[in-house]
Amino acid sequence: MTAVRHLTVPELAARRGVSVKTVYRWNTEGTGPHRLRNGKRGKVTYREADVEAWEKTQLIEGTPA
Repeated sequence: MTAVRHLTVPELAARRGVSVKTVYRWNTEGTGPHRLRNGKRGKVTYREADVEAWEKTQLIEGTPA
């Protein structure tokens, strides 16, 4: 069985080059990657595969020069 890597909010923020506040805003707006929460007020984490899938949806096609 392969271990599933999880990212914390600060790790996701660093990966995307945004602030932690922006990641929490994505959570509130429902615009960021799928997230997991341990318990009602538990720590939020993101499966790396979910982050990668979400990043693919954020790609912008380049226009010819």
